[in-house]
Amino acid sequence: MSLAFKIFTNLIDLRKNNIIKFFLKNDCRICIWILSVTRFEENIIKNFEFYYKNIPNDVSSNLNINNQIDLAISKGYIEKKKSDIDKRSTIITASDESIYQFNMLLKNLKKNLSSH
Repeated sequence: MSLAFKIFTNLIDLRKNNIIKFFLKNDCRICIWILSVTRFEENIIKNFEFYYKNIPNDVSSNLNINNQIDLAISKGYIEKKKSDIDKRSTIITASDESIYQFNMLLKNLKKNLSSH
């Protein structure tokens, strides 16, 4: 019980950060954040279709995924770039600050889990 309480209180403390607070608001945003910060060994183009395919329909619709990505872009947590391969395609990636905050969240969770 004390481990769960410690992790929960640390998550509440971390939610004071605007980026973490934004992405932990709903399931769709969590999925978008994880997909945007994840690096793959193969060169994967992270366009809108990538997010549509990798976020299940029972979590969110394509329209909501679009809206959540646009909202994250307007806040500066995700960046939109033009593809070098296909000029019509738009690439969606996490900002450097978003990646940093995600790594801090993981580090904090690992530290709490390994302390017990």
